[in-house]
Parts: sequence; structure tokens; C-alpha cells
Amino acid sequence: MATGTGKTLTALEAVSPLVDTGCFVVVIVPGKDLVDQWSAAIKRHNRRATVVPCSSEFPSWRQRMARVLMQRHLRPDERRPTFLVATAATASSDDFRGVLAPVRSDDVVVVGDEVHRLGASSWRRAMDINAGAGRLGLSATPQRKWDEAGNRAIARYFGDTVFSYPLEQALTDGWLCPYEYHVLPVGLEPDERTAYLDLTTRISKLVATLANIYNLPPDSFGEIFRMAEAEGNNALEMLLFERADLIKGAVGKLAVVEHVAALPQVDKCLVYCNEEPQVDQALSVLRAKRRRAVGYTAGRLEGADRSIILREFSDGVYEFAVAIRCLDEGIDIPDCRQAVILASSKTEREWIQRRGRVLRLAPRKERAVIYDCIVVPSRLDEDGELMDRINAVEVAILEGEIARAREFAGASLNMPETIAKLEDLRCKVFEAAGLGMFAV
Repeated sequence: MATGTGKTLTALEAVSPLVDTGCFVVVIVPGKDLVDQWSAAIKRHNRRATVVPCSSEFPSWRQRMARVLMQRHLRPDERRPTFLVATAATASSDDFRGVLAPVRSDDVVVVGDEVHRLGASSWRRAMDINAGAGRLGLSATPQRKWDEAGNRAIARYFGDTVFSYPLEQALTDGWLCPYEYHVLPVGLEPDERTAYLDLTTRISKLVATLANIYNLPPDSFGEIFRMAEAEGNNALEMLLFERADLIKGAVGKLAVVEHVAALPQVDKCLVYCNEEPQVDQALSVLRAKRRRAVGYTAGRLEGADRSIILREFSDGVYEFAVAIRCLDEGIDIPDCRQAVILASSKTEREWIQRRGRVLRLAPRKERAVIYDCIVVPSRLDEDGELMDRINAVEVAILEGEIARAREFAGASLNMPETIAKLEDLRCKVFEAAGLGMFAV
């Protein structure tokens, strides 16, 4: 189901008949924010429910969990509706599964929120929970890229997809807010281009070496990557991360923050960054423009601060919330009106989650607006024209950016003009690389 279309409520309705027969529901979520969000949603849905949040933020969760599970000795019709809401890290622990072990498997239901995350090797043990009454996985992006082992583990435990509700249908049906999508080109500085080309050369040499070691064709990148990862060789992964971080952290992106901050209509806006230094830089730009901004990152937040900041953002205390990944998955911020994407990976899951944050419905919210930085391998003049010749290898920078931009533009209100702008930009880059018009 598309992000923002009501997976939580759908899941609660789906498990209600099992709850009525006395089953205990284990809800597994990626992080602590979602423990709070699910706990609140369960209480709204069923005021009689007993909810036990299970994470490191609740030191007594073991005792509370053991106490409520004593109801297993009662007849099913005598039990209170009971939900155990655990982070994936907690649900994967021996402690959690040990406390749950005395309960008959036919009395246990598992709901995996953002179920693709359970495919990670460090969290797969959560899927050792013997839930004989039912298992339900929720995700807008169920497939894990380059992780067939994780995908197989999820499929074995939860089974095949039983219901799908794509974003385009949700927009048509009015369950998501219509949105405008604006691409803002960002040029690379000469030193950034030099670093990119150097990293690309190193990556190419390493791929060729690994292909020879594994007796694989050099163009079978996915298989080479998987085999290196399986052997614990992370040199290729580190080089890819370093090159991706170079694009995500391009200094020219701060001009986009300055541009958006100068627009008086922009309010309740999320700004997605790559790392803490970029968060600091974005906050400095916003505050210099006298905009009320707050950083929302794991390193800045402790426990209750998270919910307080989100509430103050919704109430208008802050006009901008600057985040890295804390707001990617599942966090409900319906009052958000705009988003600025300074950094985004090539992972489709991240694109979809971030777009979903801004498309949730809210009173007096007629449309959302997304501003997206598109990195171009050249300096740009004041009119947005390319100032440099481009190496053919650098064209891959724009190709990666355009893949994301096309996905975002496809369902937007201003799709025709955005696609035209992207094609014009692509044409200019190919011409500057000497590749001609045929490549468009």
C-alpha cells in the first residue's frame, strides 16, 4: 500500500477478529518513534486494549510483557485485547522471544510494519516468532534491493502479497493529497567533479578485479556486489557510499535551501539532508533568513523530545524541520505542506517514503509541494546554463538523478512541464558530453 494510505488502520481492522478470539498481537516496527505512534493508534482503535511498548526506552518492558501474557491461562473470552509493540531490535532478542515462548503459537499474531526492514540479517530473528494465528506484513516498498536472501526470508515468513494499493490509485481516490513537483538543478564545483571521477576510476578497477576473482563478467555488477558482501569484503560498498555522499552533499544545494526559504508561502516544510554537517549548514541558512527551523536527527533527539518537536512543528512553532532519515519510514506528519530533498539515494524505497511524508491528508491542505535538487556535472551560470564540458563518464550522475525525478514527476499535478524541463536538462548534459541528441 502506498505510504500514507492507512496501512496501520487496515492492519488493526484485519487482526480485530483474531483479537476478539483472545489472540495476542505482536507488532514489530523499525524504530522507537513508531512504537509510540502504533501504541497511540491502537488505543484510538480499541480503548479496551492493553498496549505494552517494548524497546530500550522502556526498561520494564520484560516485566510488563510477562505480566500481561499471564492471561494465556484464562479462557480466550476472558482475555483483554493485548498488543505488544516492539522495535525490530527488541523483537529479535532472546529476551523478547523467551518471554513470549510460553504462549501457544495459535494464540500469537505478528504484524510487521515496514516489513522490508525485517529482511536485514540483524533483524531476521524476529521472524523466528512462532505466530500460528496469523502473520501480516505491511510495506509501501516490500522488495529489498540487492538482497535476495532477505526477500526470501520475508516471503517464507509472511507469504505472498495479498493486497496492493498504488500511489496513483490513492491520489485518484482522494486518499492522498495532490502535489506539485519542482526540480531545481544544482551544479558541481570543479573539485567535486575531480573527486567523483577519481572515485569512479577506483570503483571500475575494483569491480574488474572482483569480477576476475569470482570468474564473473565485469558487467554483472549486482552479482559481484552480492558475492563481495557475502565474503565480508566491503571495499566496493565503501567506495560506492563515498561517491554517493559526494553527490548528496554537493555544496550548491545550500543555494536551493536559500531559494526556498525566501518563498513566503513555504511553511511546515521538511528538509531532507545527507549527514549532520549538511543539517547544520541548512539550519544556518534557514535561520539567517529568519525562518524558524529545528533539526530532527537521531543525534539531537532523546525520547520525549521527538514527539514534542513533531507537535510543535504541526502547531507552527517551527516552519522547517531538517532531518536525515528519522522521518523516512512510517512517521505520521499530516500537517507537512512542503518538502525539500537535498539528498536522496538511488534506492526507490527512500524516494517513496519521503514523498509519502508530505502527501498525507490534513484540514485545509489542498496540495503539497516537493522541491528536489537535481545534480548536474557542471557549474551553472545565473540562467541555469552549463558552463563546462562534461566527461562522458559523468553523464551517469544525471541519469541517476533523472530516474528519481521521473518517478516523482509522473503522478504530479505539473507533470508535463516537469518532464519537459528534465528532458531539456538531459539534452544539454549529453551535448556538453559530446554524445549528441540521440541519447535523449
